[in-house]
Amino acid sequence: MKSIIYICPTGNNKPTGGIKIMYRHVEILSKLLPKGIESKIFHFEDINFKCDWFPHNANFKKNTSFDPNKEFAIIPEWMAVYHAKILQKTAVKYGIFVQNGFFLHTKPSENFKDHEVHEAYKKAKILISYSGEITECIKLTFPESSEKIFRINVSVNNKKFQYTEEIFKNKENLITYMPRKKKDHAGRLIFILNHRLPKNWQIKSLDNLIESDVIKFLNKSKVFLSFSELEGFGLPPVEAALCGNYVIGYTGESGKEYWKIPIFDEVFSGDLRNFSNKVINKVSELNKNVNSYNTLLPHVSSLADKYSVEKEKLSLHKLIDKIKNF
Repeated sequence: MKSIIYICPTGNNKPTGGIKIMYRHVEILSKLLPKGIESKIFHFEDINFKCDWFPHNANFKKNTSFDPNKEFAIIPEWMAVYHAKILQKTAVKYGIFVQNGFFLHTKPSENFKDHEVHEAYKKAKILISYSGEITECIKLTFPESSEKIFRINVSVNNKKFQYTEEIFKNKENLITYMPRKKKDHAGRLIFILNHRLPKNWQIKSLDNLIESDVIKFLNKSKVFLSFSELEGFGLPPVEAALCGNYVIGYTGESGKEYWKIPIFDEVFSGDLRNFSNKVINKVSELNKNVNSYNTLLPHVSSLADKYSVEKEKLSLHKLIDKIKNF
């Protein structure tokens, strides 16, 4: 069995769901792998870098050379070609972790040819997906590699992002959102809402906050605005829902697999008039205090079970079984 190395960008040390998922995989895999075999994060841009915006216990690879006999590499899809070329020169086997099925073409700035992208996927031993949307995008783009797709479960830690009766009682008339995606849409919507919401309601942007601060505000807010844009999964809407928020907005396409009423209310991307009306109507409903703690509880519990850490661990155990045969 080989060590499993996740090649990871630094992300400028800004909150990014994809990086958090890779760190969590490394933590879980390190506990599941046989004694003496580890999983590690490899920050190729800076081998001494560690994310500090969320707590973790990830192991890190501190040298730049790969041993084809002892290491198996996992590359994010948007940097697949660049790193696949390097790994192929040293005969290191690799898989591609597709976190967004809409970015299979790799980063435009890297100027790789289409045939180079196809070659990277052709030579990959496994293509890892974590949503139905990602899986279908891979099948559509690389039908010849469909048999190499392995779907894992993604999880949201429901001990951190949780909905309790105490949290419900301490909810404030607060709307939260993350402006990292669709900033122009967010700005236009907030402008409308600032003129239409009752005076006892506020809107809070959760921008570049550490995880603990995000949780603090999600616990306080009642409504979360989603500006998801062509996502592989979309963690923030699920995290917000698990904290007892009504989520209104864009699904990012992949979010459709969990976007169920009454927690989630879909708005087609760009339909800001409908978006505004849905938020205004929800605020009006909440102002009447018609909802109790139990209104959302069964739906939140179902969502927590669907994306539980236990199910993620089980799928990563199966991933180990796949990789040990390469």
